[in-house]
Amino acid sequence: MENTVTALEAPDYSKKWRSFFPVGLSLFTTVLSMTMVFVALSAIADDFGITLKAVSWVVIIESLVLSSLIMPMGRIGDIFGWKPIHVIGLGLFAAGALSTALAPSFIALIGARLIMSVGNSMIQSTQTALAIASFPPDEQGKAIGSQSTAVAIGGCCGPLVAGFTLQILPWEAMFLILVPLSLITMVAALVLIDNSVLRHRQTRTAGKFDWGGALLSGPAVIILITMINNPFNLSFISLAFVGGLAAVVLFLGAFCLWELRSSSPMLELRIFRNLTFATSVGARAFGFMAATTTQLLPPILLISLKGLSAGSAGLILVLNFLGMAIASTIAGRLSDRFRPKPFALFGFTLLVISTLWMSFATTTISLWFLMGALLLNGLAMGFWNVPNQALLMGSLPQSSLGIGSA
Repeated sequence: MENTVTALEAPDYSKKWRSFFPVGLSLFTTVLSMTMVFVALSAIADDFGITLKAVSWVVIIESLVLSSLIMPMGRIGDIFGWKPIHVIGLGLFAAGALSTALAPSFIALIGARLIMSVGNSMIQSTQTALAIASFPPDEQGKAIGSQSTAVAIGGCCGPLVAGFTLQILPWEAMFLILVPLSLITMVAALVLIDNSVLRHRQTRTAGKFDWGGALLSGPAVIILITMINNPFNLSFISLAFVGGLAAVVLFLGAFCLWELRSSSPMLELRIFRNLTFATSVGARAFGFMAATTTQLLPPILLISLKGLSAGSAGLILVLNFLGMAIASTIAGRLSDRFRPKPFALFGFTLLVISTLWMSFATTTISLWFLMGALLLNGLAMGFWNVPNQALLMGSLPQSSLGIGSA
């Protein structure tokens, strides 16, 4: 009788690919939007008559919002459920994309991008948790590999869609494309994500939302990201710059004290005693620092400095995500079969080589040189990202997958 009850209560993963489909589609959509924006920066700057430095706020505002909200949203997902937060995020993302396309001024565009980024933070904070929950525990590498492959496909399509759209239509068309795609994804998430599996895999965290932790972490991250980007050209020894860094230290110190004393912390800091979790988080930070440069600078180099058309630049930029798609699929399956750590180390080795390769890029380099660096960087991303994320998420309890994903 006990065996029968256990069998009935065991989660049924027969619909795992059905459940994963809307998650993969949301990954595709969000990454598509990010990579399209990189290619469109020059067109947006020309349309509003602003400099390339000023138009970088289209990207910076997204970084600020995602960095400050993704952790609180992950916590909200752990409390109220990953699926509803994911669905609401897709709706906000669609509204923000429509507002961006219809923005009458650059200031209005930045406001619309803010709405879009709030939705994106809700989507991204729950994507990994939903992907992992869709697959059995012994197929975690496959889940993360499939997730990274969806990211890579979105990255591949972004430069191509942006490039060829900009050749025949204004940049606003790119954001209009995102509206129906986001709404379709939202409906698919509502209908296809298997609630019965989520009831087994998600143990909703008890307790109230930690407003104190959110209010202290948000300003700390926003000021830190602003100081790193330094959009106001502040001198590193100026009072404003030093004061900004001091404010970051004060906010982070207050955040740590608050979290350690809170009965229901947004981020359980003691989890960093887990060496696997701590080193995986640190590795992701350094890995994405290196990878972001190869996504932001090449479009500007190819379009603004080398004079390539947006379509031609898109065909070259797609190599980065093509490499990532190939490596993610391989790394995910190998991480399930063997141990993930050796593949993560291999990927980081490739990342070091590709970053050094890219450091020799100048305005006079051949396109073949840049194409090789982009392809190798994509392979590196796939090989380190998937095993690293498998190690990180595997070190967490089920009740903390949302905050871990964030």
